[in-house]
Amino acid sequence: DSIYYWPKSASLTFMSYAPWNIGAVCNRENGVELLGYDAYNAQNVDFMVADIAKDKNANESMYGYTGVPTLFRHKMTRLSFRANLNAVVEDSPEIIIKNLRLLHIYTKGDYTKDSWPRTSLSTPMSYESGSGDIPPQGLKLEVVPQKIFKDYIMVIPQNLYEYSSPDANVDRPAPLIYVAGTWNGIAFEKSFAIKKISEQWIMGQDITYTLSFS
Repeated sequence: DSIYYWPKSASLTFMSYAPWNIGAVCNRENGVELLGYDAYNAQNVDFMVADIAKDKNANESMYGYTGVPTLFRHKMTRLSFRANLNAVVEDSPEIIIKNLRLLHIYTKGDYTKDSWPRTSLSTPMSYESGSGDIPPQGLKLEVVPQKIFKDYIMVIPQNLYEYSSPDANVDRPAPLIYVAGTWNGIAFEKSFAIKKISEQWIMGQDITYTLSFS
């Protein structure tokens, strides 16, 4: 391994991000930047950025390690989804979930200066459960919550209201959770406005949405 030495009459500033191959860059003006990131095609990738270690000229001890202090923070929002019956009684319905979608979600954006300021310029996309997320025959709901989507997905932090921008010519209806299946053998569809649950997805949040039916 190569041996590196601290400068004798100067200091160094360190910037770190993960994963290494995500396409981010570092610069003095804006720190770590990830421009034009497409989260839709990287749904399980957890983008993290470490606090800038500025003007360092010697090793430091942190969390039992000696070297440059490196504390990573999550810059995406992690979502997971569950569904259940509120309670089982004599006349409880038989509910089978066959599909779940996230509608009108911004999936592209620029991370710069520790924020995602330009997500509203991207075209909203929809996430849809795949063949490995819900059994082919559907998922029969029980009192105990069950997974009805992927284990989790990583999304770009964003406001969850409808958006209209005449300048950019990109409109977005309010983001929705859409569920389809059968209710006592009869097909049904339901949509839930996410903004009624949370107004925004914030960097570093780990959110589980549980849809309860009765």
